[in-house]
Amino acid sequence: MPMINSFTLSVSAQKYADKNSIPWATVKYHHEEMSIRKFVELIKQGYCFCQCFNTNHTEFGVREKRDDNFKSAQMVFVDVDDVAIPMNEFVAQLTKKPTVAYTTPNNHTEKSHWLYRFRLCYLMEEPITTITDYSRTYDAVILSVSKDIPNFQKMKDNCGRKPSQQFGGNARTDSELIETDNVYSFSDFPFENNNVSFSFYKSETEKTHRGKTDIVITDADFMDDLNRLSPIDLIDKYRYKYPYFCHTELHFENGYAIIPKDYQEIYRSWYMDTYEKDNGSVIKVSVIKKHRDGDGRRKKLFIAGLIMKQIQPTITYEHLLCNLIYERLYYYDNSDKALTNEVLKGIAKNVVKTPIEDIHLQNRNKKRFVVDKAYCAMQGITANTMKNRVRKMLKDEEIGSVYDCSKSVSENKRLMNEMGIKVGKTKLYDWCKENGINTKGVEIEKTNNNVLYQLQLYYTIPTREDKIALLKQIENTKQTMTKAVA
Repeated sequence: MPMINSFTLSVSAQKYADKNSIPWATVKYHHEEMSIRKFVELIKQGYCFCQCFNTNHTEFGVREKRDDNFKSAQMVFVDVDDVAIPMNEFVAQLTKKPTVAYTTPNNHTEKSHWLYRFRLCYLMEEPITTITDYSRTYDAVILSVSKDIPNFQKMKDNCGRKPSQQFGGNARTDSELIETDNVYSFSDFPFENNNVSFSFYKSETEKTHRGKTDIVITDADFMDDLNRLSPIDLIDKYRYKYPYFCHTELHFENGYAIIPKDYQEIYRSWYMDTYEKDNGSVIKVSVIKKHRDGDGRRKKLFIAGLIMKQIQPTITYEHLLCNLIYERLYYYDNSDKALTNEVLKGIAKNVVKTPIEDIHLQNRNKKRFVVDKAYCAMQGITANTMKNRVRKMLKDEEIGSVYDCSKSVSENKRLMNEMGIKVGKTKLYDWCKENGINTKGVEIEKTNNNVLYQLQLYYTIPTREDKIALLKQIENTKQTMTKAVA
């Protein structure tokens, strides 16, 4: 196991006695080089942590703490929330124990329904410098933990997968902490059955021979059932163990989901068909076209497999094969029986052997967001009404993230046009009116007790949780000002 004397992490300028009162939206950070022992002490004192981001300042906040501004990470954080076993027992079952593990403030409290909450911290020997490699490393750590803890994949909090996530320490006197001093290399967390590792630690010899690696079967029962059960029965039996997916998971909140930049989806062709109802009336319906002989079925299945691997780099051979069987059953015409199980096995093997960095598939989806039609129906609004609301919200956030209150509307419009942001003067005037901003420009005191500055800051915050925290802070500031005037 590698040894290192120090690593770099971002640490908050202040320490906090209670996580539940941390103003996450306005926490300031600085890059700090430290030892594992120093990291442990900072946790106990209640400091907050995040990864390193590009900045020209000694301290930085939410403006710089963005995924697209990510610089590096050497510590991978995994939050374990609401599990039935305490941290000591959980860590004892892990083959690869974290460098540091500590209970979070709501551990085994009424707020957690008396279940256990803690954080696993894995220190890597070398920095991770791309978002893709960071997410892959996180996924590989999760996979390692999942092998030792049954059902962990279903109970985990995935917030640590985003480089921009921030984490609190724990200054409570009843906090628990485990320190192992373990430091890991990237090869300690390979993708299961990929038979390749990340590009930044792969040797030239591995690159030369990567196509000659055999697939390792880890689920003999599934392979036996593959030959014994019908496709429908096989899919039904393994629907929880090997869940089907065909697009990047979207997280819906308040009726919509933002489509991430790395979104991937298996493309479907549609056509219009007619359907006769029981009363004899005929209606037109959209139907997914099934791929037939002559449509390049094997190539399309291989591409579908690559998309699945791009979405979930840690996907196992068995999971991928199960998904391809699902694809064949519902999206392919196999009446000629040409797409046998052996054909699908070969396709799955080729996908697994394809290094993730060699997969370069373009995303056909150009949408910025999607709305939840069921949510719209519950709220009594149309999907188009919801789309218009979300479009306005996103445009407001885009404006707010760059608007300079010290400049006039005309000056801001010119600057935005130079940045490629399409916006008209009328929209900018409306936005200023809604947010109480002087359209002629005025210098704003950039302090945490200035409501106008806080409102402007609101649009730069990436997560809903941080936005809510800032709104609470704004309300507290208003109340304080009202009392002062009275």
